[in-house]
Amino acid sequence: MVADSKDFVPNRQILLKVMQIIFEIASCPWKDDWKEQMPDDDTQTSHHSLTSPSTRLFIESKNSDLVLRCMLLRKKYGGMACDMGMIDDFVRLWGYRFLQRQLEIPLHPGIVTLRFPNLGGSSSLSFQQTAIYWDQVPSMVYARSSEQSLASVRPIVTQQLYSLRVHDITPSGIDFHCSNVLESLCTNASFNKKLLELQPRVNATKEGILETLKQCMWEYCSGVNHRRYFNEKSSVSSNDNGDQESYLRSFWKSEAEPTVNTFVRRYIATRMSNKLFADRM
Repeated sequence: MVADSKDFVPNRQILLKVMQIIFEIASCPWKDDWKEQMPDDDTQTSHHSLTSPSTRLFIESKNSDLVLRCMLLRKKYGGMACDMGMIDDFVRLWGYRFLQRQLEIPLHPGIVTLRFPNLGGSSSLSFQQTAIYWDQVPSMVYARSSEQSLASVRPIVTQQLYSLRVHDITPSGIDFHCSNVLESLCTNASFNKKLLELQPRVNATKEGILETLKQCMWEYCSGVNHRRYFNEKSSVSSNDNGDQESYLRSFWKSEAEPTVNTFVRRYIATRMSNKLFADRM
């Protein structure tokens, strides 16, 4: 941001590397569980800071040190309080993992076989016989995305991308964070009645209904995260919440989603037409 204010123009090598990073993050099929339990008396990883020396972080590996510092640096850019708290939790969690050094829980087989192709096959090699360390996990998680990134991104950078088109816009990005997409639903008496019949515990005020709709949109609509947990422990524990959630999901799909989709189409069309008009002035 500072460089942009000084009219800095990144060269092609920088653009290529930045686009590779974006590609690898976006296409990675795995996710982590920041709610994973840690010992209550864990004090060694409680006070990380970007200026802490590596000895203070209790980290021996350069890869581990880099992972923690990248998360701490990201926090410096700021954001919503919940996101800042999540980064703190991840820093503590990965600091704890790096201190443990070797994994005690099995990784998802899809990741392990990338690093150890013979694992789980006819070979006698097994997870128990193969030492996997936490500082190896980040590169293992991104292995396939990293292999594909250069070939996928280079044509975009070398041939140049002059402008975005309507089909490049992700509709799920138009949610309650940047628009009043849910306001019309909150003022629909018939809709509210159906919602309260399905979820009697919902606060019947406009604010209560809006909060429930935000949760529904976040869970069922706003770019739902279909990535799999990279460790099997989290995969087993992340089950559905039962019939009530199933009913709420169905309600969202049948009663709310059509109205939301109509709003999103109009939202994009209006702003695209305004942009085209402005470009012609």
